[in-house]
Amino acid sequence: MTQTERRRFLLSHLLAEAPEYRQLAVPDDAAGQKQLLRALLNVRPPRDASPEFLQVQDEYLRAELAQKGVTVLESLTPAARCGEAALYLWQGDITTLQCDAIPSDQRTTLISVDSMAYSVLMITASPLVGAAGDLTGHAGTGLVVLGALVAASAFAALWWKQKQ
Repeated sequence: MTQTERRRFLLSHLLAEAPEYRQLAVPDDAAGQKQLLRALLNVRPPRDASPEFLQVQDEYLRAELAQKGVTVLESLTPAARCGEAALYLWQGDITTLQCDAIPSDQRTTLISVDSMAYSVLMITASPLVGAAGDLTGHAGTGLVVLGALVAASAFAALWWKQKQ
């Protein structure tokens, strides 16, 4: 099977398994087919796939990877060193990096902003909650303050995401 045949096989199976996508036309050009394949794979919910589908998908992805090449750490030059640790700066296609996991750049940014906001909230909220409880003599007051801070951070996170 050629790479084009593999791509068409995968597209036909993905379109056939989801009724809402059956009316989609498969583009004639390779770039359009690749874009459609990526989109269908991204929106496909987790479910079983036939052994044949998995085999063709594996062959297709391995061939794509072989064509792009792999970036290994040993081929990069560290930008800085501190003892045994090294900092590497690299710009390129993250899907070619030989590593255990590749985060989505969009998702990483949103998760990082949310995580940072939550961390800052908890670092500042803990002493405030304790102080509010001590001043009023009621632990419940501290929980009200904490709830207000959590709500404020949730609104701030929503605002940030809408701004992106």
